[in-house]
Amino acid sequence: MKHDLIQSAWNHYRHEPPAVRLHVIGRVLTCPFAALIRHFPEAGVALDVGCGRGLLLHFLAQDSAFAGLHLYGIDHDTAKIDSALRAGAGRVDFSTRGLESFTDASFDVISIVDVLYAVKRSEWGAILNHCFRLLRPHGRLLLKEVVDRPRWKYWARRYIPANRKM
Repeated sequence: MKHDLIQSAWNHYRHEPPAVRLHVIGRVLTCPFAALIRHFPEAGVALDVGCGRGLLLHFLAQDSAFAGLHLYGIDHDTAKIDSALRAGAGRVDFSTRGLESFTDASFDVISIVDVLYAVKRSEWGAILNHCFRLLRPHGRLLLKEVVDRPRWKYWARRYIPANRKM
């Protein structure tokens, strides 16, 4: 399965510079995407908060099992959203919208994957409160965060102040 994800990522981002392609492959190697994907419903509406270059959403969009799932990805980094759009998952709505711009109870599932480590801890509550506001009844919040692996992310965030906003 991981080999398929690597091949898919390499192909999706084939028009991106080598550094971006290598970063994307690094994400595939360090993030358990296959395990995360199993927690998404086959139909409904999904939001990936801090989607970056949209890798998780690209994997969902290309899987026919999730054809009934409407996909949204937001990130504060315009360059990453532009990269996600160039990677070409036409059925994903990528934007730099903030969480506050969405209507209450809009999503069946919201994912936050390796994002909070890069956000000031004092902002976590507001982010999570927005997510819970956006979930439909019986909706699912998928939260996956780096703890101390990969080591370079752990050490980088210990010594580089997190001042990024969602």
